[in-house]
Amino acid sequence: MRQVEQDGGLLVAARWAGGTWQGRWARMEPGDPCREFYRPGACLAVLQLMSPNGTSRGFYVDLCEPVQVRAAADTPAEPVQVSYRDLELDLFVTPDGAWHLLDETEFLEWVLDGACPQEVAWVVQGLAECLDRWQRGAVPFDGQPGS
Repeated sequence: MRQVEQDGGLLVAARWAGGTWQGRWARMEPGDPCREFYRPGACLAVLQLMSPNGTSRGFYVDLCEPVQVRAAADTPAEPVQVSYRDLELDLFVTPDGAWHLLDETEFLEWVLDGACPQEVAWVVQGLAECLDRWQRGAVPFDGQPGS
């Protein structure tokens, strides 16, 4: 894990710990490399999926309540703890730059059923930050392999 931005943005090199996952645009096997990006207060958490040779398979973006990053003094093996609550809409960005909203029907139903306006605002905020980071080529959309 390393801090990659002055505002506390964290980049975590990891290995896919779940079982085989087959999404619509990507597949992950146990042990495949990935990198995670979190920024305290951001309304998005990004998981870059990669092949065993390190090429990007795309980015899975959780739109969420503001990310919280806390020091974990009681667990020296993990110097920080990251937490957030995923909201009703997610995003997948393919390696060619195509954006795909996920669960948009559920999101619309959630909004129509009276979702908390603050939570809807967090989703919009997360989408806006994601688009801004993509357009600027900012971490994690910087074209760098996982490290």
